[in-house]
Amino acid sequence: MEDFKIELVENKKSLKRNAILKRDEATDMTGFAKLTFTIENVSAVYQQLKGRGANFSVALSDSKINPQDQFFILLDNENNWLQFIGPK
Repeated sequence: MEDFKIELVENKKSLKRNAILKRDEATDMTGFAKLTFTIENVSAVYQQLKGRGANFSVALSDSKINPQDQFFILLDNENNWLQFIGPK
């Protein structure tokens, strides 16, 4: 899909994950879902992001669900998970 777009909009009234974790002196929370993108060359994208100093929750790994796939989980500026998955 070459014309695919996603728009992320900040809701000033929403709860911030990092603030909740810090307030409650926690390291993780339940009920959080990640946004997943399927891409063609997951390894190349991972290496490009790594070279730019991106932060990862999970480094490039083989999928346990589909052995032909690899994935990684990128952390955004608020430590939300963005997963990228694609063929090896």
